[in-house]
Amino acid sequence: MAILGRMHPVKNHRLFLAVCEELYLRRGRCSALLIGGAVRPGSYQQEIDAEIRRLQRQGVALYLAGDVPPGAIGQWLSQVRVLLVTSRSEGFGRMAVDAMACGVPVVANPVGGLLEVIQPGVTGFLAEKDQVGSFVAQTSRLLDDDALRRAMGQRGRALVAERFSLERMVADYEALYREIAGQA
Repeated sequence: MAILGRMHPVKNHRLFLAVCEELYLRRGRCSALLIGGAVRPGSYQQEIDAEIRRLQRQGVALYLAGDVPPGAIGQWLSQVRVLLVTSRSEGFGRMAVDAMACGVPVVANPVGGLLEVIQPGVTGFLAEKDQVGSFVAQTSRLLDDDALRRAMGQRGRALVAERFSLERMVADYEALYREIAGQA
């Protein structure tokens, strides 16, 4: 599983790491990837780094990809089985769309644009907000059921192609501009 996004408190890496720890305790193993997030000096970065080191000593397999160029995100996501979006707030939820475009189902906090991007039970799951147990249950469900995970991944990819392709977005903007111009 993975988290994708900049190193910032709004991304709620603490929740992601708590989910990693709980999965490790329940399953006896956990392998997770932190994608993106250039190192930013400050107390948040220090706290997250300390928690990562503590979990690694405990046996949790945590890997840090560091700051990844936009063109390489798909390569990293292709190695992931489930993406967790633990953000406290999201405007659009691009990282969920990126994962779905790569056929990776998403488990996310029910905030912002994620409520429109993720179709619960179809392309991923919306966990109970900030609840470790809910994230663990939904993530375990996907990790334990290859067929469900693959089906959700395929449906996510199809949804992104249908709703978020360049062609669709251009057509939608053109329609919006025509509508606005007609009202002026």
